[in-house]
Amino acid sequence: MSEQHKKNEKNFLIQGSILAIAGVLIQIVIALPAGYAIARIPSPKAQTFFLLTCVFFLLLPQQALMLPQYLVLMNIGWLNSLKGLLIMTAFQPWMILLFWFAAKRIDSSLFDSAICDGASNWMLFRKIYAPIVRPYVMIAAFLSIAESWNLLEQPMTFL
Repeated sequence: MSEQHKKNEKNFLIQGSILAIAGVLIQIVIALPAGYAIARIPSPKAQTFFLLTCVFFLLLPQQALMLPQYLVLMNIGWLNSLKGLLIMTAFQPWMILLFWFAAKRIDSSLFDSAICDGASNWMLFRKIYAPIVRPYVMIAAFLSIAESWNLLEQPMTFL
C-alpha cells in the first residue's frame, strides 16, 4: 500500500468520524427540544399536525430531497464542505418522533407539580425531561451514528 493511499484512508476515517459525531450532536440538539415542545403543546390538533409533518418527511425518499438540498447548499456557498453536509442531515424526523414518544410517557403530574413549585419551561426541560429521556438519547445517538456512518449518496453529492 502506498503512502498516499494510507494518507487518504486516514483522512476518510477522520472525516467520517467527524461527520458521525458532529451529526449526532446537532441532531440531538435539534430533536430533543422539538420532541419536548410538541409533547407539551396543549392542543391535540396542533400536536397531530406536527406529528403528521414528521411522518410525511419520514415517508419522503431521501433522493427526492437531494436536488433542493443541493441547490440550497450551492446558493449559500456550502457545497464541498462538511458544514453543508451536517446541516442537510441535521433534521431527523424519526428522532423527533422518538423524543415526543418519550415525553408523552412521562406522567403529566410530574410536570404539574414542578410548575406549582415555580419551575419554568427551561427547568422542566432540564431537570425533568432530559434526565428521564437519557436512555432514548443513547439509543438515538447509536442509531444516528450508524446512519451517518453509512451515508453514501449525500457525501458523494454534497462534498
